[in-house]
Amino acid sequence: MVLSSLEFMGLFALIFAAWQLSAFAPRWRWAVLLCANIAFYANGATPTLWWSLTASILLSFGLGLAMERTQSHTVRKLLLAVGCVGLLGFLVAFKYLGFFTGGQFTLELAQPIGISFYTLQTLGYLIDVYRGTLPAEKHLGYYAAYVSFFATITSGPVARAQSILPQLRKASTPGWKFDAEKASLGLICFLFGLFEKCALADYIGSRITKFIQQPGTVLDTSLLVMCFLYSLQIYFDFAGYSNMALGLGRMLGLDLQQNFRQPYFATSIKEFWARWHLSLSNWLRDYVYFPLGGSRKGTLRTYINLMLTFLVSGLWHGAGLCYLIWGALHGLYQVVGRLTKPARSRMYAALHIPEDCLPVRLWRMAFTFVLVTFAWLFFSMGTVGNTPADVFEVLQRIAGCIPFTPRELLDGCALLDFHPAEAIRLAGLLVIGMIPDFFGRHTSPDEWLYRAPAPVRVLLCWLFVAAAIFFNTGTESFIYFAF
Repeated sequence: MVLSSLEFMGLFALIFAAWQLSAFAPRWRWAVLLCANIAFYANGATPTLWWSLTASILLSFGLGLAMERTQSHTVRKLLLAVGCVGLLGFLVAFKYLGFFTGGQFTLELAQPIGISFYTLQTLGYLIDVYRGTLPAEKHLGYYAAYVSFFATITSGPVARAQSILPQLRKASTPGWKFDAEKASLGLICFLFGLFEKCALADYIGSRITKFIQQPGTVLDTSLLVMCFLYSLQIYFDFAGYSNMALGLGRMLGLDLQQNFRQPYFATSIKEFWARWHLSLSNWLRDYVYFPLGGSRKGTLRTYINLMLTFLVSGLWHGAGLCYLIWGALHGLYQVVGRLTKPARSRMYAALHIPEDCLPVRLWRMAFTFVLVTFAWLFFSMGTVGNTPADVFEVLQRIAGCIPFTPRELLDGCALLDFHPAEAIRLAGLLVIGMIPDFFGRHTSPDEWLYRAPAPVRVLLCWLFVAAAIFFNTGTESFIYFAF
């Protein structure tokens, strides 16, 4: 079920009502959430989702209890190994078996929606219990409700057990009260995310998706425009989902992690990853980069650890060489950025130019965006099954069209159905969408919207609703559903 569909909004109205009515029996609130999760999956969920999700929940829950009950470090390590093999085994079987075996062996079953996300959640839970930083959850109902939470399971954020489980327990106590202010903030956040998804991501996607699948059918300048438009599409698609999930959680009184902080305002790739998909970035940092040694074992080892971490990130996104190249590029960007930082600092000092002055920041912001867009080309082509050879062919065509004349650029836009009127419409929608991002850059867009003067808040919310209704088809899935 798609979060932007009218069907889901009707379901959530029932979930919200049941959540409030459960105040008369708060100790069963976990059951209300678990039933809501089941109702969410009931529409379109494959049998593989039911049994793989159930198996992952039972395996991680049981091993967590077993780890807490034993004092033997060897046994705890063995239990963790069993959990990692079991949980990753599900993921490999459904997502990577064909990739790792060169297509010789494939599982003739549909990949469960959200398997990449709930695998990270259950793995993180087991590792935290093993490390002793989190007590094992004793109540299967609470744990199942956390892992299968409908707002996050399909596209994140990757929720941490130490954050969500205490909130669920608190919401199940007789003293818990509905927070109208938090719910209002959540509604605004949901509407903003709905606008980002329907009015921006889907609108751009309707112009470029078919050409990503068949790049040979467009002009070379169309490919150049398409690359930059895809950067906008994936941001508004994923940020839109994250804001909708964040809003849904807040309306139920649950605080989820902010997943985006204006990533295209970043002035370096390192800063970009401190703003983009924060829940995944933090997970990889805590459970991959730090265990590899982080930056504690010398410069060379730091660079190797960075490359390995981003290769894992690429592989997590998809089973294909394009995803691995995308991850390798971001790792390489970080390594080169660290290597060249002293030289760049000396250059700015020799030229008597402050590194934090506005022109330098704008230049670095634009350069970072170009680097990210270049990497997105591999990512976007990978989502539709293209090979690296196809991507390099596209790159050759883009390089061959530079420099280009204004007429050639207009022809390229026209082939994507971006005539001047459409371009003006998109520009207007982008301005509306970027207002909360710009003014909320020091807090969060939804926080700024909530604290904005009433006329501004009401006007923007009405614009969000109107644009979402006008552009919403309710059928466009989110890009990260595929992962």
